[in-house]
Amino acid sequence: MAGRIELKYLIDWRQRDAILRAWNPFLVRAPYTNEYGIYPIMSLYYDSPSLIFYEEKLEGEMLRNKVRLRGYGYRWRELSPLFLEIKRKIDSRVIKFRRKIDAYRPELMDPRNWDLGTGPDADQLSLLVERYRLRPAVQILYQREAYESPFFPSLRIAFDSKLVALHPHQEATPDVFDDPRYNCMGETQYVFEVKSDGGLPSWVMDGLRLGQVSQRAISKYCIGLEQLGLQHREIGVYT
Repeated sequence: MAGRIELKYLIDWRQRDAILRAWNPFLVRAPYTNEYGIYPIMSLYYDSPSLIFYEEKLEGEMLRNKVRLRGYGYRWRELSPLFLEIKRKIDSRVIKFRRKIDAYRPELMDPRNWDLGTGPDADQLSLLVERYRLRPAVQILYQREAYESPFFPSLRIAFDSKLVALHPHQEATPDVFDDPRYNCMGETQYVFEVKSDGGLPSWVMDGLRLGQVSQRAISKYCIGLEQLGLQHREIGVYT
């Protein structure tokens, strides 16, 4: 089955700098970033009342689902457009469905108000919503430093930092990045991601060896739930 390769690593600033020096001849900043190559990402993750998706990740299930509402900014009311996404991991490959939503509306937080359209992907999402009785579980906010390669168009490189977790209906304020109740990572840590629709060129593998990185299972969703102590609670049920 076709899908995308996704490699994830937890690294520090020294490893980031070493990797970027090695890859500098091959990378350019992603076009949608600011002058520092950075943009913010806000995601609202959904799960069943008993957190089945969270448990699947912990248990290392080969087939896993992730459902989220995503925007690019710091506050939902300011985000336009939004994207409704399903990520399905099958073994080492990731398949992603994405539906664009033109503008934020408060009722979009409730999955019952999603306009899923038609087609196999829409049917799959509708099945997940109904089968698992999906509801908001946790918000994740972070900054992404993003790069692309003109020599390998499907390649995406990301260094994610300043990761914070918020309750589903909590508004992000400027102080959350420095608040230990919500801050999920050390100040000099990054979640480093390498994504490609095909194989990886040799210079990518050389840079990974130079950075002395070790691949590991990293889930921002799981990290966020655990930071807020929500992993042992049943999340609210819509009536």
